[in-house]
Order: sequence, then C-alpha cells, then structure tokens
Amino acid sequence: MSKNKILSLLSCIALHAFAHAQIQTETVGIPISSIREDVRAIGMGKTQIANGTQFNAMMYNPALLANTRSSFDLPSIQTSLPSESFSAVSFLADNLSQFTKGTFVKDINGGVADYRAAQTDDARLAALRRIQSGLRFISDLQDKVGGTTDDPKVHGLSAAVSFQGQVGNFGFAVYGVGQTAFTVYSSQAVSALAKVNIPQGTEDITVETLAELAAAADALLNPDGTPKDGAAPTALAVSYSDLVVATGYGDQLTDELSLGGNLKLVTRSFSSKLIEPGNYNKIWKELREDFENSVTGLTVDVGAMYKFKKAGTQIGASIQNIIPVGRVSSKLSWTNYSVDENGNAAEQIVTTPFELELPLIVNIGATHPMNENWDISLDVTDLASQDEKYEEYVERLRVGTEYRLQTTGWFGAAFRGGLADKRPTVGLGLHFGRSFQIDAAYAYDNYVEANSYFAQIRFGW
Repeated sequence: MSKNKILSLLSCIALHAFAHAQIQTETVGIPISSIREDVRAIGMGKTQIANGTQFNAMMYNPALLANTRSSFDLPSIQTSLPSESFSAVSFLADNLSQFTKGTFVKDINGGVADYRAAQTDDARLAALRRIQSGLRFISDLQDKVGGTTDDPKVHGLSAAVSFQGQVGNFGFAVYGVGQTAFTVYSSQAVSALAKVNIPQGTEDITVETLAELAAAADALLNPDGTPKDGAAPTALAVSYSDLVVATGYGDQLTDELSLGGNLKLVTRSFSSKLIEPGNYNKIWKELREDFENSVTGLTVDVGAMYKFKKAGTQIGASIQNIIPVGRVSSKLSWTNYSVDENGNAAEQIVTTPFELELPLIVNIGATHPMNENWDISLDVTDLASQDEKYEEYVERLRVGTEYRLQTTGWFGAAFRGGLADKRPTVGLGLHFGRSFQIDAAYAYDNYVEANSYFAQIRFGW
C-alpha cells in the first residue's frame, strides 16, 4: 500500500508502534495538490484537462482560458460526505461512556473474575454475559468505526467555497478547501481482545481463554481497577485547509494551438491531533479546530490545448505547482498499551511527525464531441508520479462522459458517468437559466479512501 495515503498513514503509524521499540517514527510526507475538484468533473470520471468549460476550468488547465467568454461564479459551495462517516460519528457519540469510563474493559475484567469465582451455573452465565457485552462492543467498534489494525477504516468530510470568473481571456479564482480524516485507533491490548471469539456459551470458556482475556484487560487497567489514561480507543485525525488566490491568462496562438498560465498564492494550514474520548460527542467541532501551523507561497501552472478542427477532438496538457511551496508540519503522540510475549503489560509513547507537501502534477487529457450534446473524455493524471495517493499507475487513468439535455430555455439537465481510481463515478447536473446550477456526484474519495457523496451549488452567470 502507498505509505502516503491517509488510510495507510494512520494504520502504518499504529502498526509501527506494535513492531518497534523506538519512541519517534520517521517523518511522514503527505503530498496533496491544492486544486478544488469540481463536482461536474467528479461525476464524469474526474476528467477535466481538455473539456473544462466553466467554473474552475482554469485550475485544471489554464489554456482553457483561451476560450474567450465572460462569466462569474459568485459563489460556488461544495461538500463531500462519505457514506459511513456520519454513522461512525453517531456510534462514537452514543457510546461515550464506553470510552470515557472504560466500561467494556471493566465488563471483561470483572466477567473473568466472576467466572473464576462462580460456584453455580447461574453465576457462570451472569459472568459470561459481562464478558460477551465487553467483547461485543469491541466487535461493533471495529465493524462500524475503526476496522482492524491491519485494515483500519478512515472517516472524514470536505468542504469548499469559491469565487471565480473570466473576462475575455483573463481568469481569476479565490477558493478555500478544507478536508479532514480520522480513524479510531485501538491499542494492541484492545486489538488482542478483538481477536478473541465471543463465547456463545459456557462450553466456549476455557482456562486459556480466561487467561488471554485477563492479560489484555489488565494491560488497560490501573491497580485500583480504573482504566489507564489513553486505554480507550482514541481518534487520530489529520486535517488540512488551503486558501488559494489565482489569476490566469490564456491565448490562442493558432487556430489549433492555445497556451495559458496561472499565478497562484497558496496558504496551507495543517493539523494532526488526538481527539480524546470525552470529546467524541463533538468530534466534527474538534476536527475543525487547531489549524495552528501554516505556510504561504507562490507557485505557477502552465497548460496547452490542441484542437483537431475537422474531428473536433481536443488534446490538453497541464503542469501544476511548478514552483515549490514550503512544507507545513505537525506532530502526533499517543500511548500504546500492549501485552508482551510473556503476558506482561507494557506501555509505549509513540510520536510521529507529519509534513504536508504540494506536489508537482503533470496531466494530459483529451475530449471528443460525439454530437453537440454528448462528449467523451480521457485523462491521465500525475504522469510524474509525485502524488502518492495512487497505489498503481492504472489508477491515474480517468474516463468520463456527459450528455446534456436542454428541456426548455431556462432549464436543462446533464447526465454523467465515468471511471476514476479504478472505480465507477456517476453524476447529475441541473441548471436553471444561467444563474443557478446544482451538481451532484457519487465517487471514490481518495482522502478518506471511501465512496462519498459530492454536492455543489453554484450562483453566477
């Protein structure tokens, strides 16, 4: 797996804590482009290098500014909602006492003690129910929120607001993008409990099972039976925001060839943090806070377009972020509780530094009109392999299509589909005159590595 995917980052950190005794891990680089992906493009396979005609087309390929026009996008509001994230947050909030009081650990530990001391079948069954309750919570936590340490789940959301326009061949854009991702990390001791099959009856309880449960629970409890600080599963969060101010120009050099360029001022803010269990009922608020580290820099994009006039096919290429922008760093520390090979409890403080990077991105694309209402497009993104969210080169291939249906003079619809990240995308656009448009898409979100719903509302003309 690519070490710089957010999902792999957080799982890698957790696994690193289990496998090594060192306190500080190596710095983890996170290369993320500053572009705001348009929902129209997302719906049609995230293609836009050669077929961008509106909204933030200049940010995909500044040569598209050579299409002379006057338009304003004031404003465009966009959000991404991964399908499992809100149910995960609800689970955390609904089970707050499990995290703050360590109820599940106490149930397992107390159930083991009660079972060992039980003299009757009824007492054994009562002890069994306590053990089942604690283990069932850990199982539900893995299924609905955290996943396993080998395959953790990541949740999050994103939002963007932009103001953009074009006058003649000059374009401008001001937009802000914020994304956050979190996973609920369980220490090695909790993971050991998760691996124990939930006993269905007293016949499933063995001396070895009781010893295994007791060792893992003891690693999470103080001598007085209260949970240790950090013993409950803890949310690890990585969030960033970009504020971009850009101006661009495109010109048609010949009937076939157009060139363009953007100058961008990028301010990046970054945060990695632990969210304490007591704050799970306000986790979205927690994720939006603490963007204390930031960096500002200038960078440049260039692009080109070539049109085969007879066929109508257009080929585009762009290079984004040519001038490097400084990195912004953050640091994350937490305690890992484990049980060693001799059954003894152990603790380890793990610290991982992060660095948010702005990678150089090289893209090519093509679009072909099947007729005046139907286009098909093909993009290959990140030719230089600088964006490490892609595990395989084939994930850089994007295919998309859009069919436009104009039902009346003031209302129209667009139906979109495609393939990106080796997964299908679908989208729908509705416009009401020139001043109001709604776009929606369902596609894979690389940041949280989950399918997500995307929506965008645009006011302009």
